[in-house]
Amino acid sequence: MPFFASAQETATNSDTPANQAPPPPAQGTQTKASKKKNAVTLTEVTVTARQRSESIKDVPIAITAFTDQQIEDAGIQSPADFVQLTPNVSMVQSQNAGTDFLTIRGITQVRNGDPPVATVVDGVQQVSPNQFNQDLYDLDSIEVLKGPQGALYGRNALGGAILINTKLPSDTPAGWIKVGVGNGHYRDGAFSFSGPIGNGKVRYLLSGIDNFFGGLIQNDYLHRPVDNARNRGLRLRVLADVTDHFTLDTQASSSRTIGGSLNYVYQPLYGVDDVNNTSIPITANNKGYDIRTIDHFSIKGDYQTSAGTLTAIAALDHINEYYDGDNFPYTPAISANSPLGPGTDGTQAQYLDTNARQVELRFTSPSDEPLRWIAGTSFLHTDSYLSNTIGLDLGRGIIRVKKTPAPANSRNPTSSFLADRASENNSSIFGQVAYDITPKLEADLAWRYDRFQLTQRDVSLPQFDPFAGQVRHGTFSKSQPKFTLTYKANTDFTFYGSWGVGFRSGGFNQNGTGADAASVGLIGVSDLYQPETAKSAELGFKSSLDDNRLQINGSMFDTRDRNQLYFVFVGALGAQVLTNIDKVDLRGYELDAKFRVLDDLTVYGAYRVRSDGCFLTASYSRNKHHPWGLQGGREGSSNYVRVIRANGETRDFAVVTSLEVNRDDVIRIVTANGGGYGDPAKRSREAIVSDLKNGYLDARRAADVYGYRHEAG
Repeated sequence: MPFFASAQETATNSDTPANQAPPPPAQGTQTKASKKKNAVTLTEVTVTARQRSESIKDVPIAITAFTDQQIEDAGIQSPADFVQLTPNVSMVQSQNAGTDFLTIRGITQVRNGDPPVATVVDGVQQVSPNQFNQDLYDLDSIEVLKGPQGALYGRNALGGAILINTKLPSDTPAGWIKVGVGNGHYRDGAFSFSGPIGNGKVRYLLSGIDNFFGGLIQNDYLHRPVDNARNRGLRLRVLADVTDHFTLDTQASSSRTIGGSLNYVYQPLYGVDDVNNTSIPITANNKGYDIRTIDHFSIKGDYQTSAGTLTAIAALDHINEYYDGDNFPYTPAISANSPLGPGTDGTQAQYLDTNARQVELRFTSPSDEPLRWIAGTSFLHTDSYLSNTIGLDLGRGIIRVKKTPAPANSRNPTSSFLADRASENNSSIFGQVAYDITPKLEADLAWRYDRFQLTQRDVSLPQFDPFAGQVRHGTFSKSQPKFTLTYKANTDFTFYGSWGVGFRSGGFNQNGTGADAASVGLIGVSDLYQPETAKSAELGFKSSLDDNRLQINGSMFDTRDRNQLYFVFVGALGAQVLTNIDKVDLRGYELDAKFRVLDDLTVYGAYRVRSDGCFLTASYSRNKHHPWGLQGGREGSSNYVRVIRANGETRDFAVVTSLEVNRDDVIRIVTANGGGYGDPAKRSREAIVSDLKNGYLDARRAADVYGYRHEAG
């Protein structure tokens, strides 16, 4: 993400306070300037993790929550922004807009696989992993729930759930416009307008974004940037009070992303590769291209009675993405003179088209009763088409192949074309009961049953795939219980223990993958990958100390993951397949703290502790390039993760994947500094001497940066 500055104009009526302009995005935010001059206490946060409004300190789940003010202060504009502020959660973005790898408590997302969390936006669950990584705007709150949440949120929630809520329409007219510019030819604009329609029983909110980034990463062969991106989004939300007891919430949104893709670098086929060596230039002769469209429509009705609230949800989603680029080994060569031999170093492309419809019916009892319960059912139907194409590189560009291969006499002949159509039905029933055994002790039992029915048809052409026309069927089902005990010792301390089950469905690789993999000596790969199940036990506490100026939360968990998904690339076949790891045990500890030092300053800290034989995966996805300096000032520093071994050995990483860490190793997160202001050569001698005396500079840096050399005596 580039460094940028922004300005905002706000329009409101006389009864509505004007919104304040947000500061620039934080560099791995560690401090927060409060906008309110009130008591020196932390803000009370309300969450909906258990599908009813509760104080975060009373909910027996490890939660990282962001209010609308915290979202603005931290400059959160994408999922990667809030993920990097959440302990024990990481995210790596790769190859195209719709591909990312989310890891939560050691359970990870693999290429072409579902995420380890359920993501719910305004009460409606996302249906495709290609939806997750998109620009966020006009948000009201974000909640990241850790630990199995399948009992209430169903599919994929074996590692947790992410709840994103956009702003509600306002009762009075309000609006704002924001524009910004930055390096890499970055420019953006955003707006939001809201207010009543007619007598005020109907309210609307219209918001949108448009941003452009020209790119900073150069292709040394093409002499042009390859990490460019253009994002546009529009959302309309209408809230209607049909009666005093019945409310309709209707939402329509669309987003479009165009940018680069497949920006990989050449490394020799043999030898030891260093994945952390970011100095290798991109030299592919084909610039990657990516285009993605996401359309969404939903309607949610809430009918309130004395016995509780009946909620009905219906939603439609359409996700379409195409990307292409150079193929392995990503050199400037064409297929005829590839370093790996004729016919290699070609082109590649993938096309995905998904349509989904879902419904949910849920009844929620009142929250002020000692016995509280939820019961419901849901159904999701998904139709998707996926094609993977490999072509010969004749040095004349790439033909966009979606459903029809390019002919042999074209400028980019198709050499491999694999495609399938998949239809999935996911039906479920779920329920939850919470009971106050005593005023301080609560028992919570939740349960869900999911059933997945999958049909996959091979729609490749016979000349490319001997299995063309074959149809496969699969059914995967699982009960997902969760039991929790919560003890509220007093208003300052809450303790809890839980045990739960999460589930991620199995599926199909492309036909014949298992036999093809075995033919090149790769065993353990099958045409079918098994469903994944995670059973997790957790103990935790939440505390509010020093008159709510200090909050400390901690948890420890033990997860038994069976059939964890694992991605395998069969290079000899150009095949991307999923397989299973039979057994993975994950144990960890978490501790996070938040302290309100002054009225205008809050300090955040998050620490992860691992035992021997564990693995670290972390990355900085924002500010990959140093913030610029002004008026001759030096550029800022980068973000990195420093691993300090028990023996004193130290290494720094921008991205680190599956690095083994052991007891007494230290993991330090170092956030970037902004660029400097002013020409160092023009800084006064007196100011430099003062900086030396105060310890802001050492003698070496004073000499290197400012040309000042201290003379003894």
